[in-house]
Amino acid sequence: MLLKLIMLIFGLAAIAVGARSIIKREAKFWGAEDGDDYRLVEGFPAVLVGALEIAIGVYIIVYQRHPTLF
Repeated sequence: MLLKLIMLIFGLAAIAVGARSIIKREAKFWGAEDGDDYRLVEGFPAVLVGALEIAIGVYIIVYQRHPTLF
């Protein structure tokens, strides 16, 4: 039960970060404040990164496990 709750929280966090990336059109590292040079991408690539983060969040919520590459 606790594991499912934790996975739900991580999935919702990933969706929130993805939505923030799409709305602000910039993807940053966690904890990077405005003016720092931690920005990864800006503009349309940031929208694509945000869409990927949302897709990962939905995957985590639906399947209750982390996405694997292999």
